[in-house]
Amino acid sequence: METETVQRMLDVVGDAAYAVDERGVVSAWNEAATRVLGFRKNEILDRLCHKLLRGCDVFGNPYCGPHCALLVTALKGEAVRHFQLDLHAKGGQAVRVLCFALVVPGTKPGRFCIVHLLHPASEPLMPWPGRGRAGSVALTPREIEVLRHLADSKSTRAMAAAMGISTSTVRKHVQNLMRKLGAGNRLEAVLAAVEMRLL
Repeated sequence: METETVQRMLDVVGDAAYAVDERGVVSAWNEAATRVLGFRKNEILDRLCHKLLRGCDVFGNPYCGPHCALLVTALKGEAVRHFQLDLHAKGGQAVRVLCFALVVPGTKPGRFCIVHLLHPASEPLMPWPGRGRAGSVALTPREIEVLRHLADSKSTRAMAAAMGISTSTVRKHVQNLMRKLGAGNRLEAVLAAVEMRLL
């Protein structure tokens, strides 16, 4: 997916969010990330994520670095799960966040980005307002299963094989999910689901 498309998606996400490419370079950054971490977009784009944010685990051990665990996991094709992380803000203070990471395949082989959705650990997780829709989103157990596969960046064919259903049935489930979540594509559906606390 193109960097401009990812940036447009992050611009409408309520939580702080940024993306890094397969080299660990920050490729997208939203205003909410500026509010949480202090860096303006022009100060962090095209810079190595680990050099500025210097993420540590909750025990103070360095987590981010030249061999980022998220990048290594993504390169292996394994699923990335959410976790707590202390990131260093512009002023140097540590900010503890709950980090949801999503691997987004690129348009060329070996290219991808990892979208980081950050929620300050000091703030309670609030229900998603539904982008103007009242009430909560009701998903079937099968749609939740499909959603989890989408979050793991699986293709339609891989989802069909994993669930023992046809690719056309998978496509129908994905279309229903996107309609229910008000999403225009698969990435938007996963981002909305993360913000709605469905993942």
